[in-house]
Amino acid sequence: AYGNLGQNQETGAHVNLGIAYSKLGQQRDAIASFNEALRIKPDDVNLHWALAHDYTLLNQNKGRIASYKDVIRITPDDAE
Repeated sequence: AYGNLGQNQETGAHVNLGIAYSKLGQQRDAIASFNEALRIKPDDVNLHWALAHDYTLLNQNKGRIASYKDVIRITPDDAE
């Protein structure tokens, strides 16, 4: 579910923390960490996918839909 997340030096610490939180079932903390990474790199499609995943686990449709819309905005040619 996390693809190449954590391999970017600028966002790696936030992303790795988010992944760890998610694996521990602490989705709210994971979302907070991924959002911190997005402040640094707002167009990282993998981060938006990770957010969508954790919002899905929390049954938070608004956050999930917003994350998917960001994925489509960033990669419109892949939306098909």
